[in-house]
Amino acid sequence: MKKNYFYKSIPFLLAFLISCSLYARTLNATPTPSSPVYSLQYKVVSFFAGLFQSELKIDAVQKDENLVDDLSSLSFAPTITCPSDITIECDESIDPDINLTLGKATAIPTDGTCTIDISYTDVTTAGACPNSFIITRTWTAEETCGINTASTSCNQTINVTDTTPPVLSGVPANADVDCESIPVAAIVTATDNCSAI
Repeated sequence: MKKNYFYKSIPFLLAFLISCSLYARTLNATPTPSSPVYSLQYKVVSFFAGLFQSELKIDAVQKDENLVDDLSSLSFAPTITCPSDITIECDESIDPDINLTLGKATAIPTDGTCTIDISYTDVTTAGACPNSFIITRTWTAEETCGINTASTSCNQTINVTDTTPPVLSGVPANADVDCESIPVAAIVTATDNCSAI
């Protein structure tokens, strides 16, 4: 809070006027350090000077508090952009370094001197089928500026589905036979892209 320093000079002005008045009233009195006049002058001036110094201290403390408030209100955090939500097959990798279609988050620092580290964590929610589930991937960008750090996060949803049917092997070809010569059933196997059968 700003103060009117002209207003603050009033105590010194009053002390000066009182001092002059004391000198005028004592006429021929000599204000030596041991005289009552000098002692009274010293006390008056010291009193008003003390008031002025106290006001300066209060103002300095107020300025310090305002500065702390201003600094505490400052904040920095990187701007993060998540990759789009996506649906993949259960046999596809969920590693963004391997499956590039998943994408990765990007971030912009608040200052060119800051460094950014981007990481992610996954939370999996089971689906209706064993090979169908939802991954909520939380991307976090942590920014370091000197000794200060700040982070920002965003979410990407990855739907994992199983829409590919199993593949049968060993199925014999169609054939017409007599009722007396029905062949033994063939051994048929199946494979699936996401699970053993």
